[in-house]
Amino acid sequence: MASTNPSLHDSGASVSDTANEPTPRGAARRSQVAGAKPKRTRVRHRSALRKLRDYTAGKSDSGWPEFDALKPVLTFLAIPAVLVLLITASGVGWPTFILYPIAIALGLVVAASAFRGVELVLAVLLIYLPFSKIYVIPLAPGLNGTNALILLGLFAAILRLKATGQKISDFHPGAYLVFGFGFITSLSAFTIMQLPGGRVYLLYNEILSFKAWLDQFIFYFIVLMCVRDVQTAKRCIIYTMIGAALVVLYSVPEMLDKAGRSTIDKSRIGGPHLQSNNFGGFVAYTVLPLIALFVVYIKDVRAWLLTPYFLLTIKILITTFSRGAYLAIVVGGFLIAWLKGKSFLAWWAGVVLTLILIFPSVIPDSILARMGTLSS
Repeated sequence: MASTNPSLHDSGASVSDTANEPTPRGAARRSQVAGAKPKRTRVRHRSALRKLRDYTAGKSDSGWPEFDALKPVLTFLAIPAVLVLLITASGVGWPTFILYPIAIALGLVVAASAFRGVELVLAVLLIYLPFSKIYVIPLAPGLNGTNALILLGLFAAILRLKATGQKISDFHPGAYLVFGFGFITSLSAFTIMQLPGGRVYLLYNEILSFKAWLDQFIFYFIVLMCVRDVQTAKRCIIYTMIGAALVVLYSVPEMLDKAGRSTIDKSRIGGPHLQSNNFGGFVAYTVLPLIALFVVYIKDVRAWLLTPYFLLTIKILITTFSRGAYLAIVVGGFLIAWLKGKSFLAWWAGVVLTLILIFPSVIPDSILARMGTLSS
């Protein structure tokens, strides 16, 4: 019997080709009335990790970012880097009447760049924010370097949205989870004000800490608005790696100064964050992209040049004595190895376990002592 479907003959499909197509719910119900059993198709749902691995395997834009776009930003960042080296080499602090004009001139260049693009503002934010507690840069009452850069980032993000015609609510699905978490945690300010004396305590003791908690979500919004293509995302990873390396190098003198002290609490380093757990988390999170880059290019000899930096970072991470940072680096390393491939994960997991079983002394006693206080 000839088919009455006009698209069947036009597309060249046969009746057998259309037999496996899913039928509408009404057609399936009529088939059941006629005594026919509808064929059920089993849909296999991929896990989120499998989707991520499939994406990175064949659909990602691999390779380093274009150096031509990196060059102007890195050239500007080299100016304060040279100044810091000169101040460090001189052994004495430079007077404020020299430092402040230089800082104002550099700040004006960053502010003017917001009218042309967001790249330099993002780079300065990514590198400066880890040092914002030790280099406050007071500009006016209630206005410091962190606040000024965040306001400048918001201004640059708004200009970019107007230039590209994008909507401010054009987020990817994961962004709503971050903003939801920020909203829920910010309600703690209202709950503490319900306690006797809570309002005074919040305003006079914890208002700066509460603002610092909200700043990270504002910064996330700025990055979300400004990074809308793969090349910009790659360059931001480079800036993050530069900032992370500077933080690790900055913490080396503190690590050497506190080495060999009598207790764990006296030996913990806080880095530029001035708090060991926050600093340990920052080191763990920021070294993971570099570890992922190393794993991708593990067969390239040049990738192994990062080994000294990894060893130094591990030493810094250990001396924070942050159990959360230890857990973060283990989970992050597991995810990187899993995305690389199951055989890669099995190989390195076997090597690590064998090494620990044969030479248990490879695990520092400080880590064992710190993990042994989980119940305390």
